[in-house]
Amino acid sequence: MSNKIVNTVFKVIPIKLTVIYNACVRTGCFLVNWKIAKMLPIFKPGIENSADTSKYRPFTLLNTEGKVLEKLRSKRIMHHLFKR
Repeated sequence: MSNKIVNTVFKVIPIKLTVIYNACVRTGCFLVNWKIAKMLPIFKPGIENSADTSKYRPFTLLNTEGKVLEKLRSKRIMHHLFKR
């Protein structure tokens, strides 16, 4: 889903979405669909356009839901570390 869709869903059903993310953090579950990313090839700087695959750099666009879950996990880990 795009960022706009996630924001809209959160505005409509914030409690249910929060429950889903909290359950994922609590159980350690990371939904398979949230792990899917799109890889886009980008030309390396200073190299002319070519069909040779070594001329490209992979650029990955991560799934929005997965990004949100990763951010929640990292914030909870950091909170736990600084609390101790």
